[in-house]
Amino acid sequence: MSKKINKDIYELIVQGPLAHTGLEDILSNLFVRVGIPWDQLVEYREGPRLSICTFFRSRKSAYAVLKRIHRLNLKSVSAKINLLRQGDWQNRWKKDIKPFELTKHIDVVPLWHKSDDRPKKKKIVYIDTAMAFGTGLHETTRFVAQLIEQCQGRFDSFLDIGTGTGILAMVAFQCFAKKVCAIDIDPASIKVARKNLSLNRFTGVQLIVVDVKDFKPQKQFDFVVANLITYDLILLKYKICALVRPGGLLAVSGVSLRNLSWLKKEFKTLPLRCLTILKGQQWVGILYKKFSKNN
Repeated sequence: MSKKINKDIYELIVQGPLAHTGLEDILSNLFVRVGIPWDQLVEYREGPRLSICTFFRSRKSAYAVLKRIHRLNLKSVSAKINLLRQGDWQNRWKKDIKPFELTKHIDVVPLWHKSDDRPKKKKIVYIDTAMAFGTGLHETTRFVAQLIEQCQGRFDSFLDIGTGTGILAMVAFQCFAKKVCAIDIDPASIKVARKNLSLNRFTGVQLIVVDVKDFKPQKQFDFVVANLITYDLILLKYKICALVRPGGLLAVSGVSLRNLSWLKKEFKTLPLRCLTILKGQQWVGILYKKFSKNN
């Protein structure tokens, strides 16, 4: 007899006052330490309160994270879990995520808002988040998207490490990349990315389920992006740098302000020159250029 698959989703919501210094950084880093990437967190503000939510397929995993949050004993911070039956979690996303500006020239529009009127001068990227989550709402994703747009015309080949919904690969397409490759260790993410690329009529993208440590392309890339946590960026720094051609570009994010000096120190061992640092309230995006033989 086959085992019944549980398709219920557990939504973990944490809320606190915006006036709580460093609350966003504390909670986001807590989620990441238990294995939840930045782009699987949804942050939104309602009046004076900040809400961060994420979703789990496992009840045990959801309550394990809830227990760790309670142990922090944060004043004025509440956390709860909602059980969403099969299909209900998608409606929750539709309620929380609305069209928004990703970069100066690109808007992100959830699939359920596709029929809405949009400014004709803006480029549009449509997304269906499913369970990959990477919507572009998080500051780290926006930073990388902005860096890609700033470098438009300076790259032909592009690699997105940890693609999620494929949103950064789609930004690269909108910026006229000719060869786009997107990799992710999660097969579900690649499935969602493929759907989103098809939805936007972007063809010819190479989508690969692979750990970046095991990724062996035939050629290096003009532009590589890696929106990962600081620890992973440092752990994988030689591999990531090796994927960039000499003279090419590397954009990294997922770095909190307090980890910036650590990352910069570690990256000094690489043949990279820092071109741009984008700083937000809590996060950082950095653009590097890899040394060529002539510099």
